[in-house]
Amino acid sequence: MRIPLIIVATLTGLAWAKWRSELNTGNAAHNNGDLDTAIAHYTKAIELKPDFAQAYYNRGVAFRGKGLYDQAIADLTKAIELKPDFAEAYLNRGGLYFAKRLSGQAIADFTEAIELRPDFAVAYYNRGVAFGGKGRYEQAIADSTKAIELKPDFADAYFNRGGIYGLKGLRDQAIADLTKVIELKPGFVEAHLLRGIEYDNKKLYDQALADFTKVIELKPDFAEAYFTRGNVYNGKTVYDQAIADYTKAIELKPDFADAFVNRGNIYGLNGLYDQAISDSTKVIQLKPNDAIGYNNRAWNYHLAGRDAEGLPDANQAVSLAPNDAGTIETRAEIFEKLGQRDKAIADYRQSLLLDPSMKRALEGLKRLDVN
Repeated sequence: MRIPLIIVATLTGLAWAKWRSELNTGNAAHNNGDLDTAIAHYTKAIELKPDFAQAYYNRGVAFRGKGLYDQAIADLTKAIELKPDFAEAYLNRGGLYFAKRLSGQAIADFTEAIELRPDFAVAYYNRGVAFGGKGRYEQAIADSTKAIELKPDFADAYFNRGGIYGLKGLRDQAIADLTKVIELKPGFVEAHLLRGIEYDNKKLYDQALADFTKVIELKPDFAEAYFTRGNVYNGKTVYDQAIADYTKAIELKPDFADAFVNRGNIYGLNGLYDQAISDSTKVIQLKPNDAIGYNNRAWNYHLAGRDAEGLPDANQAVSLAPNDAGTIETRAEIFEKLGQRDKAIADYRQSLLLDPSMKRALEGLKRLDVN
């Protein structure tokens, strides 16, 4: 009578050993980056023991690594069903919801993870990121601060809080947090970039240049770093270096419309109208439904004395941005040069109606002897 019991115990032991082997082999493959093999072994482990939450969790994480978010969410949901206090499963599922732009579900999962583990710094950090993405800045700052209290060397939490401070216009607090990030992680490219932007906002141009230059040293193919450094040189009226940086940004990112805009503006300021027109033409090709390219090309045609060529662009700019005082002002000046007095007056008046501070519109009406 005891033999069957012994046989059952032996079979159960063999099954357990097989299950453990599948799980361990899956973990080893996962750690080596072989996600397909890991998933195959986790699946076998689940077949052997369908009520074990960890196997679903591990497979869900592997699915996430392959970008298979729906499968990952399904596995993590199953892990939570089997183990309702599985804080890490809530954390990871929340991250997947956030990646799918489902911020409400993400915040709910991060909150559940925090309730299960009040000392879970990463959960506070993640929820802070999600709050920030929804524009709930005070809650984002509070969560990032809590994450830092729990983990004082948490560079990413300082980075998130610093970024939120920047969005709120709290420049000094942003710079302090980003400086702490750089102390903790000296090679953190984005921290140097954001701190440089904050220095630029405070007109601390030398510090901004130092940060942007550091970004370029760390990541020489980062087009945005050249662009932002070019903006600082532009603000300092160091135009040759600004043009060089915008040009490099364009080489690295040929569809970088804003770099063409800014380089074209400098060309125009320096009387290089053909180059300015060429850059504006590129902007129009990249952003055909944006008024800025048409307006800038029209303005440079005007400065070059080619108003008849600029009028179609000015008309298109006004069509795309009918409530923009600047585009209407540009067309008014072209009408004036072309001798179309009534149309010029109407545009100057419309420009001032939209923005009473438009200086060129005031000057235009004065030239045309209009009160």
